[in-house]
Amino acid sequence: MSIQQDGIRLNKGRLEREFGQGFYTTTSLRQATSWATKKAGTKKAPAVLEFRASREELAKLEMLAFVRSSSTATDFWNFVEYCREGNHEHGRAGENGFYDIVAGRVTTKGPFGPVTLADSDQLSFHTERATAALRLLTDSLSRRS
Repeated sequence: MSIQQDGIRLNKGRLEREFGQGFYTTTSLRQATSWATKKAGTKKAPAVLEFRASREELAKLEMLAFVRSSSTATDFWNFVEYCREGNHEHGRAGENGFYDIVAGRVTTKGPFGPVTLADSDQLSFHTERATAALRLLTDSLSRRS
């Protein structure tokens, strides 16, 4: 199964992610390569896919964007904690309880609790409407050493 052959399948994403179950992207080639390498493991060659989306298409979607993600950004950290608990939606009233897209910094475990990674971002797509806005540009980018 691959995105190139089968398209994006939202139900394949893990629940306990920063912004919940969804399809995660980044604007950082370094971060994308790191994610692809971890996901592929030792059995498969990693692939980094490049997508584009028009502003007009994105403007039609409901998006939650975290601009601040410092240790004092309680809205950000409360949302991350809620999603990592494995909740099946974002806790919103409406059709399915999800934002179409969530944007913010990548987090990791630090020595004193979770921290954000410098120069890393992520945009997660949580609905079919959102993934329909993505256009695959290249089947894969070669892994850079």
